[in-house]
Amino acid sequence: MSTWTPIKLRLRGSDAEIFDGETDFAGGGAGAQAVYTGNSVNIANGASGDLTFDTLALGPALLDISTPDAPTFLTAGVYAVALNASGDALTAAGYATLGLAATGGFAFTADTEHPEDTWATSLGVCVVAAGDPLLAVVNNFDGAAARNFAISACSVVKL
Repeated sequence: MSTWTPIKLRLRGSDAEIFDGETDFAGGGAGAQAVYTGNSVNIANGASGDLTFDTLALGPALLDISTPDAPTFLTAGVYAVALNASGDALTAAGYATLGLAATGGFAFTADTEHPEDTWATSLGVCVVAAGDPLLAVVNNFDGAAARNFAISACSVVKL
């Protein structure tokens, strides 16, 4: 079973570091980092859906994305995950939530934004076994229609 701890993203110039307030995870000995992107997924109004991890855009493979809507970690370890998603503009009263889930439980949900088309980043540090899933979940509360959502960038760092 995976264990999640909320963390923060600290920016230094053009470099981003994952930071929990005490431990500098991105210091000199940082491990492998992979960045994934995804194709659009249409999610009905009032429904939730899993975003897809379709492309390894940068770095070594840390996830098995052969099933894009249910990727799994290739090796056991401690990982930091940062997720950004984009989507269609929502109605003025509508909103969407973005979250990460592992091994069947929701870990946390990002801030909601109203008719924006880019959603806040979800961050977490997790301890996983090889084969544990990583899911990116969007809840569409547009109030009017189905909308398209996609992973803009999901950074996975093995610590």
